[in-house]
Order: sequence, then structure tokens, then C-alpha cells
Amino acid sequence: MSNNPFNSDKLRAFQDTAQSLKLYRRADLYDVETNASIIDNLYVDPLPEDQVFQTLLRAHTTFLIGRKGTGKSTLFQRLQSELRKSKNQTSAYIDIKTVFESSQIDPALAVKFETMNTALPKDVLEKLLLYKEFIHSVISEIKSEIYKRINSSFWEKIKHQFSGTSNELFEDLDELLEDIKRDKFVNITALQLGEIRYKAATSDSDSSTTGVKATFSSKPQVNIEASNSSTSKNDKESEVKYSDVLLRSFNIKQVIAQLKAILEKAGVRNLYILIDDFSELPEDAMQIVVDVLLMPLNNWSDEFIKFKVAAYPGRIYYGQIDKTKIDEIYLDLYKLYGGGDVGRMEDSAINFIQRLINSRIRYYCKVDANEYLEDDGDTWRELFFASMANCSR
Repeated sequence: MSNNPFNSDKLRAFQDTAQSLKLYRRADLYDVETNASIIDNLYVDPLPEDQVFQTLLRAHTTFLIGRKGTGKSTLFQRLQSELRKSKNQTSAYIDIKTVFESSQIDPALAVKFETMNTALPKDVLEKLLLYKEFIHSVISEIKSEIYKRINSSFWEKIKHQFSGTSNELFEDLDELLEDIKRDKFVNITALQLGEIRYKAATSDSDSSTTGVKATFSSKPQVNIEASNSSTSKNDKESEVKYSDVLLRSFNIKQVIAQLKAILEKAGVRNLYILIDDFSELPEDAMQIVVDVLLMPLNNWSDEFIKFKVAAYPGRIYYGQIDKTKIDEIYLDLYKLYGGGDVGRMEDSAINFIQRLINSRIRYYCKVDANEYLEDDGDTWRELFFASMANCSR
């Protein structure tokens, strides 16, 4: 170890290094002074030649599988940073647990709706709300991503392709958002439903006539005529009032087509939707998200949408997704480096830890790691045993 004393600046820099390794979930890695992202400087791939990142970057639907702390969020940040440099691709980060919870209806209201003949079934209503909440979040995130790149050289290239200004693109996206909020109804009446109302009409009349009629002639006679009449009317009329049957609808295929058309104006051909916290959902919710959103949108989008899903081992639902047509990336060291040869697995994991910590210390402390740590095999091996390579941040 160097004989140079550890002054306050060196200690603060080392604390910053340690803190960057303790971040989790969606905590961004950024420069305190410039507020700019530093993920490109700090990212270290678990495999040589950035094999994990390059696999994630492909235009394929991908499941990123690993326990907490194995670097899923870091990979998402690195992916989005790279996509911001592309003129043909953009991304949207979605916390699917938050989206799902936001789309749920109050249980008390659900019970009330079930007693109403005119209400949508609970499962249909939940599907409708999930569609709307998900698409709303995707478009909002797309706007956020465009704002982040608006002053870059990339945007200057887009301006030549886009018919108008960047404001037009935002206006189109805002209009689509407003369109999603508006409820649309379709008349699906096949047999009209009738409500019968009865109308009673009563008419009574009584009349009586009594008269004496005398006729005088050569043969006198008297003719007496008496009359008495009575009429009564009581009619019952029925009035039928017909009602149309209206269905609240949401055409998600049409919305995706509109979104695709808007982004194509800016030259964007692929939308990467990053789904985080998938395994935090209850099992039945995972099934709904896959069956209602991921699988249909992946098939309907005509190669426009590519999903990147972060999940835990053993907490994944694929549904009808064809696993032969997606990529799976495992970040746990047994899958990543192979559990068949324990010695080789440990060596690979130790090498990764060494590369990661060296990178962080060089960035924050502006020196090599040996200024702070004994550069021998025992040090890195002990760090491996302490973390089991679960420090990809």
C-alpha cells in the first residue's frame, strides 16, 4: 500500500466510490457537479468484450434474470444511454409494479359493480384500465427520453428528417395522450333491450233519455218512447322504450399504430420498453401482464416494440411467449460463469470484482486501486467471498 497519507479529499473520494456500489433499484449514476449521467464511464460488463451488454442491445425481446443487486438496473441505465446515441431507436422505462397497482380498482367498488347489470365485468374493466395506464406511462417516458437528447447532435440530425420542429413531435404525443384519456364507446346492440311501461286510459259515459211522444191523427193514438243509454271504456295501452347497448372500448392496436407513425416521422424504427420489477408482482398479476400486454404487443407491433424484462430466478411467467424467439441473460454467477467448474467460476467472478472496483476507484479517486487496497489475490478473493459477486452496481 502507498505510504501517502489519506487526506480528507482522498477519504471523500473513496467514500463516493463505496457509495456508488451501494446504490440499488433506479438510482442513477450521475456527476454531482454537472448532473450528467456517468454510466458509460462506470459500467463494467461481467463478461469479456461486453458480451452481456451487447446481447441486451440486440433488437430482440430479452429477459434479464438475476437476484437483487446483480446489476439489472445498471444494465438498463447503460442500455438507455446507448440508445440515446442512436437515431433509429428510443426507449421507455416502466416500473411495471407501479403501473399495475395504479390500474387496480377499489375492492369495494368492484363488489358494487358486480351487482350492476350494466357494469363491465371486473376482469374486463381491469384489462381496460391496465391498457390505458401502461400506454400512458410508455408515451410519457418516450417524451422524457426525447427531452434528454434534445440538445444533442443526434437531435440536429432528426430535425432534418422531421417535418417541422421538435415541438410538433411533443404535440403529437400529447394529443395521443389526451386521446387515450377520452372514453370511447361503441354501439354493440344486436337485439334491442326493451323496457315496457304501461299507460292506462279510462273513459266512462252515461246518458239517459226519457220522452213522451204523442201523435195525433184521425185516429188518435198516443205513442210513448223511453230511452236509456250507458257507455263505459277502459283501455290499457303499453309503451315500449328501447335502449342501445354501449361498450366502453380501447383499441390498443390502433394506439400502437399511431405511436409508431409519430416516431417514424423522427426516423425511429424500434422502441425498447424496459420492464422493471416484473417479479415483484403477485403471480396472478404476472400472468395478466404477460398475457394482456407483453405477448400481444410483441406480436402486434410488427417488430416495432422490443421488451427488455428484468426478473428474479424462479419468479418468471412466460405464458405463450415462444422462448426460442427471445434472449435470456442470467446474471447470477452460477449461470453466468458456469457451476460445473467451481474453481473457474470463482476465478471469473473475482476477476469481475477486481475490474469493477478498479474502474470505480479510477473514476472517483483518480488513482489506481492499489493506492487504497493491497493488490494481491487474497484481497480480491476475500471481497468475492464477502459479496459473492453481488455488487454489480
